Amino acid sequence: QWVDRAAIVGSLIEHVNTFDLSSVTVTDLEQLAFSRVTDALRPPASVKLTLRGRTVVATGRASHEWLVNAKRIAPGIQHVEGVDLSGVADEDQQRFDAAIARLNSRTIFYADNKAELPLAQARQLGQLIVDARDIARSGKALGRTVRIEIVGHSDTQQEKLAEQLSQNRANEMLKELIAQGIPGDWLTATGKGNTQPYQRKPGDPPFASSRRVEFRVIVNQAVRR
Repeated sequence: QWVDRAAIVGSLIEHVNTFDLSSVTVTDLEQLAFSRVTDALRPPASVKLTLRGRTVVATGRASHEWLVNAKRIAPGIQHVEGVDLSGVADEDQQRFDAAIARLNSRTIFYADNKAELPLAQARQLGQLIVDARDIARSGKALGRTVRIEIVGHSDTQQEKLAEQLSQNRANEMLKELIAQGIPGDWLTATGKGNTQPYQRKPGDPPFASSRRVEFRVIVNQAVRR
């Protein structure tokens, strides 16, 4: 640290052309490396830095933005042989992946011949809106966009009526998500009629049926940052 300070101060001294520190032995290079990395990267409290020789190892979790900046800055830090960021989890990526998995598993069931959002499933509707918002927020941080396909279904035997009813269910869900702040250009609504009957699973509610809306999230390529 003294060598660092001396080099800075020496360059500011008037009437001195050169300030040669090459013969000075640095006795705390490891600590110097650690200090340099800490000052340059400014890790959040959730990231722990440790020394391995003159390599600084980071562990913990951080935002995607911090990781991007850290990877950009690290190669230019003096007196450091390397900065290992592989042990830092990307919080935004984890939140993004978890929200997508939850939304892909959501199913909203409807009353017979109804397309209106079912008030009886207000809790499930609230949860899927939270998922969609998490995807939007985390996706923005990651530079990712998604397409959320809203797929409506029906069990009505008349084919044309089934197609219209399933489409109406998907359309009503799309309107609700837009009203809740989800970007409209991320959403598509499709009706499948009665072509894909629901297969009941253990733990399904008693009202589970083919009268439903499901979701499929398709992730677009990341925008380069």
